[in-house]
Amino acid sequence: MQIDNEQNNAAARIRWYKMLNWKVHVEKIEKHFGAVCENAKKENFFENLYVSRNDEHRQIQLFAGQHPIGSSEVTRDALGREIGSKLHTEHGAALVLSQSALGDVAVVLYPYSSEKLSRSQSHIIWAVFSDPTKITDSVLTSATRDFFRYLRVSSALFSESLADRLHIQYLEQRSKRYTGDGGMTKLVFSHWVWVVLGAIGSVASIYSVWPTKSEPSIPVPIGSNIERAISMAKMEGAEFKNPSASEVVSKFYVRPTVPSFADSNSGDFALVSVSPFRPSESSSTFDAGDCRFLGKVTGFDPSSNKAVLSIKTISCTNNSNQAFTLELHPHEDGPNGVISDLKSPTEPRFQLVKEDDKTYSVPMFSNCLVKFSPPVKTIKYVGQAGERF
Repeated sequence: MQIDNEQNNAAARIRWYKMLNWKVHVEKIEKHFGAVCENAKKENFFENLYVSRNDEHRQIQLFAGQHPIGSSEVTRDALGREIGSKLHTEHGAALVLSQSALGDVAVVLYPYSSEKLSRSQSHIIWAVFSDPTKITDSVLTSATRDFFRYLRVSSALFSESLADRLHIQYLEQRSKRYTGDGGMTKLVFSHWVWVVLGAIGSVASIYSVWPTKSEPSIPVPIGSNIERAISMAKMEGAEFKNPSASEVVSKFYVRPTVPSFADSNSGDFALVSVSPFRPSESSSTFDAGDCRFLGKVTGFDPSSNKAVLSIKTISCTNNSNQAFTLELHPHEDGPNGVISDLKSPTEPRFQLVKEDDKTYSVPMFSNCLVKFSPPVKTIKYVGQAGERF
């Protein structure tokens, strides 16, 4: 028993030192990333680079802004009418270092992606180190060099060299040893899987806004699905001009998850508004990203994979940080809210997709149409919000 206690105490001390070492080494990493950004500006690199540090999640990242890729598509309103065009952009390229709860540090590369182009492998686990002290200057230099290679290979704007493409293919194959996707390497490296999942779990997603004018790109580092959804909603919301009390284009940031055997009353979900919303008897207009709609699956048909997705709560915050809310009660005299597909706005049921784990859901950050019948007249003012969600 005494020997076990000594071993446990030693393991606890090792982990404590790892966590302490992160606080020290993250300063060096941030300084390195800052120097990379400055050098990129001096050399007139085609894209602005930014640094985002999240001490709560023990994560730091170097990431590229968002830019157009020279193609566009017709945009339509909720009823399918042509209202303009949308310029396609690519975004998401990042070099991320993140420490797991075990003290290990994962170095992960993310490629550019766009509406028209994305890589089959969503990221590369560049390396996993047992201790932050392993993140040396040479490691940072090498990882940064591969980050720029990944930019060139994954961007739609470049014709990358054969050497770059072969090197990224090598890194993608090497990455599989950490996830167990590489055949025999699963036996050799499978002990890393739970370590890497712990580290990647704290990685913040990236989304940055590309403005329509000539001002510099504005970075928006994102730490959760709601923050990313709001950023996306605000950018997409520029396409919608007319507020409505009955129909609001919205984006999922919490997906409903319905077991295959369920037929009703399961699967909570949440959306953020994309098009403007204004109750008919209210003077307040809530713009894109101002409202959240919380709901629940109230009916699921396994034979068609369609479900009734009902809205239970509306929560909005206007530009003056005034908060409003409304609880919907289907059996009382008041508005009911249901979700419809943008392509089939009159269909009261929503098509779910079968996932790999046999449950049913919808794609994250996909758009839908929230319909209120009758239209929402008023929404209750509940006070001044401390901060906007």
